Amino acid sequence: MKNNRIKKFISINLILISILSIFNLNQKSFASNENSLTQGNINVSNIEKGVKVSLYQVATQEIDEEQNQPKDGYKWNEHVQTWIEQNKPEYSDVEDFYKKVKDNANEISKFYDQLTVAFKEKAISEDTYMEQTAEGEPTFPVTEEKLNGNVKFSNVEIGTYIVLIENGYMVYTPSVINLIPNFDTNTNKWVLKDKNVVIKASKPSIIKSVTDPGVIKDNYSTTDRIFYMIEADVPRYLENSISKKYVIRDEMDKSLTVDKNAISVCGYRLNGGNVGDYLADCTINIDESTDKKIVTINFDYNELKNYNRINVIYRATLAKNEELNIGKRGNNNYAYLDYSNNPYEKSSIQTISAEKTTVYTYEMDIKSVDKDDTNIGLAGSEFEIINSDNQRMYFVKSEDGVYYVAKQDDENAVTNVQVDELGNLYIKGIDEETYTIRQVKAPDGYNISSKSYKMSISDSNLDGEIDDEYILIFPNSKGFIIPVTGGNGVIILAVIGTCLVIIGMLMIISINKKRKILENK
Repeated sequence: MKNNRIKKFISINLILISILSIFNLNQKSFASNENSLTQGNINVSNIEKGVKVSLYQVATQEIDEEQNQPKDGYKWNEHVQTWIEQNKPEYSDVEDFYKKVKDNANEISKFYDQLTVAFKEKAISEDTYMEQTAEGEPTFPVTEEKLNGNVKFSNVEIGTYIVLIENGYMVYTPSVINLIPNFDTNTNKWVLKDKNVVIKASKPSIIKSVTDPGVIKDNYSTTDRIFYMIEADVPRYLENSISKKYVIRDEMDKSLTVDKNAISVCGYRLNGGNVGDYLADCTINIDESTDKKIVTINFDYNELKNYNRINVIYRATLAKNEELNIGKRGNNNYAYLDYSNNPYEKSSIQTISAEKTTVYTYEMDIKSVDKDDTNIGLAGSEFEIINSDNQRMYFVKSEDGVYYVAKQDDENAVTNVQVDELGNLYIKGIDEETYTIRQVKAPDGYNISSKSYKMSISDSNLDGEIDDEYILIFPNSKGFIIPVTGGNGVIILAVIGTCLVIIGMLMIISINKKRKILENK
């Protein structure tokens, strides 16, 4: 009779271990504790520092202390039993439950998912059995080296427990641990070993890049289209999780304008395949009422759950007004992922951010001055600027007199740019390039210059500061100027030639006068 009872209990234990292999990621045994079969230790490891770890008792097992062996009658916790009878009456008998679900991983996962919800929402009127917080504070990003948090629950009654981990950056799946005695056939004794739980979790992340993956800064003109890409992992939530929030936000400086008709949202599976346009399953809002422009993409997790990663691709342009940031400050974006890190709490929310992305643009300053006194600025000068493709550039003028690089078909776009009343010309929104500046109109009373000037914009450190920052001083002369060619030697020869011609003419006049005098005689 005793042997049959041992065999029966071992059989149930084997079923429990089989279930754990499905629902849990892993569990390991530690040194045996032969002094007691009623209490043991549970160690939880491979977690973030600072997370809260809770044990919820699901089932218990009685021990015959005189015989130092388990009794028949592995049973549900009293309050769990009440909930099961009301919601899952087919599982009222523990032994029947294990037999029915031992080969059905989905049913096991679903059942314990429902139990976790019932504990958290107080549908099961049972407080946490034990609760601890791992020492330290969770930090993002989460790396393997940071998963060194751990807690040890001591003197835990034998039974079955749900292990729930909360308040980290990772999304932890509830795990089930059976702290039960095992019969050692070598010693013919029942022993209770410590249990270690290695938790299963998903690690959300978000990456933002400019143009190409991995690029977080670049430079552009105000005519360029800037392409951004956001990549975000999708956490795993069980079916009955209370909170499944998943929102991607992109906060950008007002100097950036999003093309509302060119936002593409795609879902990707583990195999990396693009499953197409995902816009039908999300809602996109753009808020421009604050000091930043905010693009918010809200997802329905029930539509999202079939994907491992979400990619958002959109394009933007730089503003052609005073909101444009020139130089080192740059024009910035900040991408965020808001998600439920505690899936069994309604108010659960965690936020992680991608590295800031920045695009730079530059300015060109030209000053028209008197050649003889460069302190005198000249109004009325007009210039045209040729890019490195030998194309005339177009500009639009803002209310404060600043010109911004524009496209030919932009409203009020011009090729000739004019200095202000002090002779200053400010051109903003240019990219790295070598430009040729030509004067097309001179100030009143001055000669138009036939000379062209080159200005090279280079930012080798890509930090918003050009390598050789200077102002192009454009001088103009007054009065009539005879066009000349050649060097000083040619000029001297021309002067000598002119003198010889004059001398020759004087000699001819003198000879003719002498002839007339002789004829009169």
